[in-house]
Amino acid sequence: MDEAALVRVPTEASCEIRDSPDSLQQGDIFRAVDPTDPTTGVVVTADCDIAEDKAWDVATWVPVVPLSSYAASGPAFRELKTQLPLALAELATRITSERKARSLSPLDQDLLRSELLNINESDLAEICGINDGRAPKDFETTKATLFAIHQAAAVLEASPPRSAPWPAAHAAALLKALVALLLARGAQPQKFFDRLRSLLISHPGDVFFIYAMPGMVGDTHFAALLRFLREVRHAQIASTIGEARRLGLPYYRFAGLVAPYKYELTRRLGAVFSDIGLPDHYDATKKTVASEIVQKLQGAP
Repeated sequence: MDEAALVRVPTEASCEIRDSPDSLQQGDIFRAVDPTDPTTGVVVTADCDIAEDKAWDVATWVPVVPLSSYAASGPAFRELKTQLPLALAELATRITSERKARSLSPLDQDLLRSELLNINESDLAEICGINDGRAPKDFETTKATLFAIHQAAAVLEASPPRSAPWPAAHAAALLKALVALLLARGAQPQKFFDRLRSLLISHPGDVFFIYAMPGMVGDTHFAALLRFLREVRHAQIASTIGEARRLGLPYYRFAGLVAPYKYELTRRLGAVFSDIGLPDHYDATKKTVASEIVQKLQGAP
């Protein structure tokens, strides 16, 4: 695919500015008045339910996060969690080899992997049997791997909830840790970013992309996370930021999805919660039973 096609803003935006005093409606996008509060959400309650007060003045909404935040807290986060135990196992194997080269007794691999998260460079040298101050050249690679492991573990532990927008600094720190860990393992980070680009193009069904959102500074492309249902009272969302400040309300409406996007978001939301996965043996059993039935029918008089 042409690189330019990946960054071109659609000529028809999926949402529009909402600054009228109209009542709350399906597809409305609101955010917190407090600039330190990252809360942004899109209302998914149907217009007919709102009009007939079927939800008792309570609106259901899902979080909306910048695409960059989604990429870091979703695919990149999962990749880092996958790579960390692999790096620990490889480093434990490397240390075992270095000990064997120095005729030292082997260490329990499970215990060694768990201890690697708590040891420093000096401890590492001692474990590898390097206590004469003359470390081999390949020990620099071992140290770099340990540093990358510690960096990855620290970033994962400090990660905020993934159903809210991540601060740009943490998203950048996680990506930096992931690249460092991949390089330490001898992998090519570009392969991950190629997969990430493909994932953003053919995203999972529990994510709904909102392009060219108006009224935003910085990020303009967002993802609605359909698995995280939230509730808010209608009276907590003002029509404008001025009204929110005057009445002391926590949220205000600033944009809204337009047709057909607001209806497609609701359709996908329903699909997410109605898609029930069955165990693998279910299909296997159907095949076995089908074969048995056919065999019986073939042998029937």
